[in-house]
Order: sequence, then structure tokens, then C-alpha cells
Amino acid sequence: SIVNPLAISLAALVSCLNSQLGLEIGASFCERLAGSFQRCYSGSDQGALLNLVKFLANLYSFQTVNCCLIYDLIRVFIGSFTPLDIELLLALLSSSGQQLRRDDPAALKEIILLIQNKTAVPTTDCPQSRIDFMLDMIYDLKNNKQRLTQTMTGHMESTRNWLRQVNPGAVQHQLRVTWSDLVNCDKSGRWWLTGSAWKGGSTFIPGGQSTHDRVQVCFPQEFIAGDQWLIGRLFRR
Repeated sequence: SIVNPLAISLAALVSCLNSQLGLEIGASFCERLAGSFQRCYSGSDQGALLNLVKFLANLYSFQTVNCCLIYDLIRVFIGSFTPLDIELLLALLSSSGQQLRRDDPAALKEIILLIQNKTAVPTTDCPQSRIDFMLDMIYDLKNNKQRLTQTMTGHMESTRNWLRQVNPGAVQHQLRVTWSDLVNCDKSGRWWLTGSAWKGGSTFIPGGQSTHDRVQVCFPQEFIAGDQWLIGRLFRR
């Protein structure tokens, strides 16, 4: 699995780029993440899926995406409610449950009701112990009881404090889309990119650069060896 400090640092980098260089950076990154998730989900690759869910939770924690995306993904898991879905639910709720409660408590109540309805009629091969654990978790969220697994690690806390200093406007650049928006963007369009237009299945930004081109500019090959221009832009106040 992905090393947690590395996932936190990468998510913080994406949050900075999204605020400093434009919303299309975070949008393109999340779009690719959703595509990878769909491919792994079709193949039931639990290890990769857990990594992607935890990384998405970090993006949410750092204000790159809005809670509506996380809630929509949770509804996807509840809809099929296989043993794999339950494990992904547990990973997402343990990472982001308290923040979801703060951001939209009404939506959390709806999610709790959906889970209660699903668990009332046994329809899954998941061990009862995992279901009971998930129920305990959502009841703790409902009653605002924070579990030990939800407390911030030292690395998460220090990274969040750093982001507040170098990236104070992150919430203003949140990607406010649902999971279904990202998954179906090739069919329904990328309405969240202001001024974008369709041409041959690609999104074009005013000024002539496509989203893909902007991402290539922000993540050049030379960055692996140390791109001073990008580093300067990233840490610019």
C-alpha cells in the first residue's frame, strides 16, 4: 500500500498547484484519479482501490475537492454494498468522517439512514464483524465521537499548517463536482471549467492550451530532477 506520509505530501502538492496555477490542474488530476479508480473497481483490485480512496480523502482534507464528491462516491459504495464496497466505505469514513460531518451534517444523516437500511436485510457475503464495525463507526460519527484512527498524525497536522500559510485560498478553488460528473465527463462535458469548449473530446481553455497541455506544463519531465521555475511558482506568496 501507499506510504501514508507520501500520500499526504502528494495531495498537498496537488492542492497547491490547484490554487496557484488554476482549477483545471486539480480537475484534470481528479479526472485521471477517477478513471484509474473505475478500472481498478472493475477488476476488484482492493489494494489499489484502498490507496486511491485514501488519496482522495487527503485531497478532500486539503480542500482540493468538495464534500459533494465524497458523498456521491459513498452512495456508489452503498448502492452495490459488496464486501469490497464495505472495506472502501470503512477507509473513506475513517479518514474523512469527521470533516464530512462538519461540512454537511444533513448529507451525513442521509448516508447513515442508507447504511442502516442496507444492513437491516443481510444481502452481502461480508463478515458480520465488519458490518458491525461499520455500524459502530457511523454511530460514533452521528454522536460526534472521534475515534483514535481519525486523529491527525503529526505529518498530517504539520502539512495542513504549512498549507494554511502558503495556500490560504484553497477553499476558493475547490472542485465542486460529484463523482458521477468526473466519471461521465467524456459524455456530459466538463461544465466546471469556466470558458471551456468541446472539440474532438478534449477540453480547451481560453488562450489555446488544453487541460492536458496545462498539466504537462505543471508536471514537466525535468521536475523529476528539480524544476526551479515550478518550485518558485509553488511557493510564491
